[in-house]
Amino acid sequence: MFVHFTDFRSLPLTNTWNTASIPVARTITALLFLGQRGAWLSTAIYAPSLALSTVSGFPITSCILTLGAMATLYTFLGGMKAVIWTDFIQFIVLVGGLLLMIYLLMSYFSWDPVAVWNQAGKLKAPATGGPHTRMLDWSLDLNTEATIWSLFLFMSVYVVGTMGTDQVSVQRYLTIGSFRSMAKSVLGSGFVIMSMILLLAWLGSAHGCLL
Repeated sequence: MFVHFTDFRSLPLTNTWNTASIPVARTITALLFLGQRGAWLSTAIYAPSLALSTVSGFPITSCILTLGAMATLYTFLGGMKAVIWTDFIQFIVLVGGLLLMIYLLMSYFSWDPVAVWNQAGKLKAPATGGPHTRMLDWSLDLNTEATIWSLFLFMSVYVVGTMGTDQVSVQRYLTIGSFRSMAKSVLGSGFVIMSMILLLAWLGSAHGCLL
């Protein structure tokens, strides 16, 4: 992935597809990206539109068109600065919701983490039958729902593909002034993401404690 960063900084690139020397390869990768992001974007717009429609009573089609037009407008007018500020606001909302869930959970158990852990240990995962407190599974059984090996393989492929070749991520790298800053942003992002995943996994392990 850091090899890609060197290419991005040393070559006059505006997107990841220009790194492919074969025109057909550039076309195929561009089409794959548009298809993948098209499916992702449709879900990203539909989900909040559904929530807005439920709360406001407006037709969901109107909500989809309104949110899509607003996102297109502020991106067109604000450029990459608007995109990055939107990412920042979304991060604040996500972290705020996560901290609120932690506060509610801990308040219910009088801020006793041991009580939360013990209660979560009584819950069983429906697929594996294991306790919710089992965070890591080193099993080599292919029938196991999720193991440390499958997660490591998935995350290795996913992170290299997303952080190294996805135009949505690369266009943010191209706004950074140096290779060092680019590398720091990726490593910092990885640290934050892993911290969030661990906190969400901990909350998920205790999701039945309040039921």
